[in-house]
Amino acid sequence: MDRRAISRLGGLARARKLTAERRSEIARLGFEALVLQRFGGDRQAAIDWLTRAGLAAQDDQRHGPGQYRRVFRPPGPMPGKLTWREFFADVLGRDPGRK
Repeated sequence: MDRRAISRLGGLARARKLTAERRSEIARLGFEALVLQRFGGDRQAAIDWLTRAGLAAQDDQRHGPGQYRRVFRPPGPMPGKLTWREFFADVLGRDPGRK
């Protein structure tokens, strides 16, 4: 059994032990963090972006990526996403290109 399979089994075992209320709480906290970090606290903007992304993904499944019959366009990159340089500067406190 490889690491991925072991990790999957561990995740499933943990999920079985959590109550439905706790799983909902974890999901709610994750969504709140997404709204604060990526959308500056604008909850409706986050919902709108996620809805557009989901509709575009369904279009890809129905027609294939890049097809002309596409109804829903991808919304583009998620707002507030940091570049790798910004991420490392924030996490490491320095430019990743420097030692």
